[in-house]
Amino acid sequence: MESMNRPAPQRTGKCRRLLASLLPALLALVLWGCDDTGGSSSTTVVTGTGSGKPTQLEFQVGEEAVVGDVTVSVPTLMLTEHPSSPQFPVEPGAGFSLVGNEVFCQAFVKVRNAADGAGRVGPADFTLDVPGAAAMDRARSGPAARSLLPGTSLDLILTYVVSEGGKPTLVYRPPWFNGSLTFSGDRGPLGAQ
Repeated sequence: MESMNRPAPQRTGKCRRLLASLLPALLALVLWGCDDTGGSSSTTVVTGTGSGKPTQLEFQVGEEAVVGDVTVSVPTLMLTEHPSSPQFPVEPGAGFSLVGNEVFCQAFVKVRNAADGAGRVGPADFTLDVPGAAAMDRARSGPAARSLLPGTSLDLILTYVVSEGGKPTLVYRPPWFNGSLTFSGDRGPLGAQ
């Protein structure tokens, strides 16, 4: 019973200083250990928007393109007869109709902004490089252009009409970059057969 009446030991200033000096190191170790890249392949390019010869960067569908503080990924680029519809299309309406040997080509794109300032992202910054491609189907693409605030991202669905059997390449020409990012390959959504 006597032990229950004993006062709790007092921490000395020396102990507090030791804890205060070790805490940043422990925090750094924890954050370093939590760094998870998710196993995705990534290509990093640091460049400005300055004048000069435009930079042409090429990536495979599924790769992440890191340009300055912006990450662009195209996990899906595929030909389909039944395209997905965005929740907020660029323009309401029925969209294009298929004729003859035409199919839809759809790209799913994610743009993330880690910069200190806002940037503009919109479907009009993207084109499809394939022979016979029609303009973007604005009723099946979206959302419309948006300001991308620091620390935010935007998911886009882009839909085009192409001739069946084409090998599409998605080209992104953002207004903040002197050049273009090209994504090649054919890949459906994860989990789709």
